[in-house]
Amino acid sequence: MKKIFQPLLLIFIFCTNSTNIFPQREVEETLLAEVDTSTFIRESFIVSPNGKHIAYVIRSEGGLCAVLDGKPENKYDDIMNPLVFSPEGNRLAYIAKLNDEYFAVVDGAKGKHYKSVENFMFSPDGKRTAYVASNDLKQIMVVDEKESKPYDIIYEFIFSPDSKRFMYRASLLPYSSVVVDEVEEKQYDYIYSPVFSADSRHYKYMADEGEKKFLIVDGKEINNYDNLDSWNHFSPDGSRLAFVVLQDSSAFVVVDDKEQKKYNGISDLQFSDDSKHLVYLANDVNKSFVVLDGKEGKQYDFIVGTWFSPDGNRLAYPVKSGDKWLVVVDGIEGKSYDDYTAGTLTFSPDGKHFAYLATLSEQFYMIIDGKEEGPYVEVRQIQFSPDGKRMAYIAYANNAFAVIDGKQGENFVNVGNVTFSPDGKHTAYIAVRGNKNFVVADEKWMNEYDEIVIAGGDKIIFDSPESFHYLVVKGTSIYLVEESF
Repeated sequence: MKKIFQPLLLIFIFCTNSTNIFPQREVEETLLAEVDTSTFIRESFIVSPNGKHIAYVIRSEGGLCAVLDGKPENKYDDIMNPLVFSPEGNRLAYIAKLNDEYFAVVDGAKGKHYKSVENFMFSPDGKRTAYVASNDLKQIMVVDEKESKPYDIIYEFIFSPDSKRFMYRASLLPYSSVVVDEVEEKQYDYIYSPVFSADSRHYKYMADEGEKKFLIVDGKEINNYDNLDSWNHFSPDGSRLAFVVLQDSSAFVVVDDKEQKKYNGISDLQFSDDSKHLVYLANDVNKSFVVLDGKEGKQYDFIVGTWFSPDGNRLAYPVKSGDKWLVVVDGIEGKSYDDYTAGTLTFSPDGKHFAYLATLSEQFYMIIDGKEEGPYVEVRQIQFSPDGKRMAYIAYANNAFAVIDGKQGENFVNVGNVTFSPDGKHTAYIAVRGNKNFVVADEKWMNEYDEIVIAGGDKIIFDSPESFHYLVVKGTSIYLVEESF
């Protein structure tokens, strides 16, 4: 059978022998679309973030149509990739062309026509829209279908996390300015890195004017220093600001308007999630060390980065000492290994546990609270349950299997997308055996399918502690499958 979604999606093909069908779960299948492979444009296929809707483009009598959950929308001369779902997954938008004019189509309704339209985006709550349009040689920022004044160039536009505010960079050459909530601020030679604080109450950006660099916070220049580094952050609660100053051949941090000690170099500046702590990496001569709330840690040959626990009370970081790697947690050095696998260090949501992946003698070991599990040929998808009490990952030896709470599951050709229920009591993942695929929940599986469609590497989605859903392919039909325990 020809696979119609393979180029864009993570797809698992599974076996025909269902030898482990345990007590039944309730399963409901809803047909979303019958796909005509002769008109289907496979690279346009997308799945909504909530995993319940699909959209793609088809060829239709000399034009193109977007299709949402099997229902074609209006035909246009052209439809630009990509199609865009809103963050909550219930709205679809795209840019279309008709009679040499471009426009945004949102929820099936056409917007105003322009010479060009690009970079469509939804706000985080999915209720607002924004895109850049142009007529002749000027660009216009269009937010909720309201137009800005024309600029030479518009770029780097963002909504605030609460979706209520909007900011973008705009240029009337040779100068640039930032526009915040429709108010244009001071012009500079160059502007970059506009950011809202996590609480949406504040904003900042960097600006160059001649040889000087400025940090602008809520429209005001921090101009006590001639040269600022690009490292600067709001605390998550928006109440604190930290930034790095470059002075002569040294660097120092300013936090809460107080200057800290000078070092040869500074990087990886970050606040803890509770906003109470500030950490960064500092360099002196050929050594690196962590500075936590102004206090220096032990020096090492190299430090990869730093990780706070979600509650902000713990700090971990991988370091290289000589030719060995180890992880420091709460100031205590762990066992030395030949290598540390970058990006695997993680804390449990409650901050009580930590885990990372390391190698010794070319074998992978899963390290959980300092204790080894393994060895394995490969390990992927390390995660704790939402309550922090359980741990799961995918491992490979001669076969692939899930390891949940230290116990190895059944062997399969391939395994992926392991996830926990919101209360942490259930697990679900996709497994491969032979030429069919199925979902394994609490180590039990039921129906087998030609394909299971998981877009962009996302997980099976739990809708409640007792139910979850995913998409499957049977022949050329796409179904939404909803299961409950």
